[in-house]
Amino acid sequence: MHHHLTVTITLLTLLFATTTSTALSNHTDTLSYEFLSKNLGSKSPYHTKYGGGGDGGGGECEPAYLQLVARHGTRNPTQGDQNRFIKLAEFLSSLSEEEVNPEFEWVREWVNPYAVEDAGQLVEAGEREHYELGKRFAERFPSLFPPVYTPSRVKIQTTVVPRASQSGNAFAYASLGQQKGHIGDLSYQPYWSYSQTEALDDTLRFFAICPAYKAEKIDPVPEMLKYREKAFPIIAKNLSSRMGINATLLSDPELLKTIFRACAFEVAQEKEVSQWCSVFTEEDIEAFEFIDDLESYYQKGYGLAINYGIACPLLKELTDNVYGFHKGSADLPNQLVKLNFAHAETIMPLIALLGLHNDAPGVMRWNSTQSVIRNRKWKTSQFSPFAGNIAFLLYRCGSDFQVRVLVNEVEVKLPKCDSVMCPLGQFLEEYGSSKCEFDKLCSLEPSTGADTNGKLMFALYGVTGLCVILLLIVIILFAKLQSAPPASPIEKEGLRHLLSDEEILG
Repeated sequence: MHHHLTVTITLLTLLFATTTSTALSNHTDTLSYEFLSKNLGSKSPYHTKYGGGGDGGGGECEPAYLQLVARHGTRNPTQGDQNRFIKLAEFLSSLSEEEVNPEFEWVREWVNPYAVEDAGQLVEAGEREHYELGKRFAERFPSLFPPVYTPSRVKIQTTVVPRASQSGNAFAYASLGQQKGHIGDLSYQPYWSYSQTEALDDTLRFFAICPAYKAEKIDPVPEMLKYREKAFPIIAKNLSSRMGINATLLSDPELLKTIFRACAFEVAQEKEVSQWCSVFTEEDIEAFEFIDDLESYYQKGYGLAINYGIACPLLKELTDNVYGFHKGSADLPNQLVKLNFAHAETIMPLIALLGLHNDAPGVMRWNSTQSVIRNRKWKTSQFSPFAGNIAFLLYRCGSDFQVRVLVNEVEVKLPKCDSVMCPLGQFLEEYGSSKCEFDKLCSLEPSTGADTNGKLMFALYGVTGLCVILLLIVIILFAKLQSAPPASPIEKEGLRHLLSDEEILG
């Protein structure tokens, strides 16, 4: 009996020691760039699993036409995030020396490191992301990037937002860099790009011009709030234990979100992991990412049909261009490449409209288990990091054509296609958006027959009622005129004078 008790106590002691050791290890070790760069949601820097290789055609198939939809590269925090960073700095500077562990004394002197006037602008890291991306595409598909640049061969469209336009310039400079122009000592070649008017851009900024989408948008997202309510007290406790700051002071959700954003931008811009990211464990980072992904799922993804339905003008243009090239359309004279540079709000709905990264019902819920969360498909760091991109390649295979799609340079099989190389006919049949009715989808006016009839009846009753009121007024005025005494000559003259004035004014 004594022997068994001794063994049991020994095993429990070892188990506690191991658990404590593991917890302390997770809590004190600086997280690696490799882990962080792939788990920061849509604020992740660009990364790809593409490891090189040819154009993917194989056999008699050769790439004939390329369309790319890409998000802008790494940027500065927007004005909203910068305001949060300024408030964070004010809070930290108010702490006394005794309220912070010596290891994190630096937080008391931390200030917002980003220039306010550069809020949301592309940074060097973002320029390099698109430069390297353009370089790889040109090397991988040399036949599509001709030795002599002409605007009709390579068409570049961006949104009106500067970071998107600059991303396009960086990509073009790399992919068309071997083509020498006539400007300056380096014989620079200018590239043509264009943007739609912001209020009319239904292909790349459809999310900004759709009233129904704005009206139906779920904000805030209940699933996100519930999960945050469960996760944030644990994160606050972790930070308190590590930094020495009272957990109550760290209980504000906006404060915790701001610290995570500070970590994310340090990683994306500078590959810095030893400052703000050092206050978190892997579990903390995973929780923050899931919070962001819950929000994007219900606001830009599968959570509502309108979220991705409004991307139909973009998909229609992509499929129409493929069909037009295949038919030798006069609208695409000599065009080999169409490049589009936009935003996460462009990429995410398009991903959903294509049916990619779609989880089973019940996965994107606040009460999902950690195992389910870690294995989810809607993980924006995988398909919409900074510079995230979707490429549509049309291959000429003898007398036939096939379509191949790459997400962040890696081929994927579209759910409605039988294989990675999708026969053109099947691709157009399944993804052609001939029924795209963007204006109708975005209208705030009800479109059902019952609603239309109701409005019509309301209008008829309204007009009838107005006519009755006007008739009663006329009858009353007529009765008063009939009962009034005869007017004097002076009054008659004054009346004629007034009528004359009214006629002149008319």
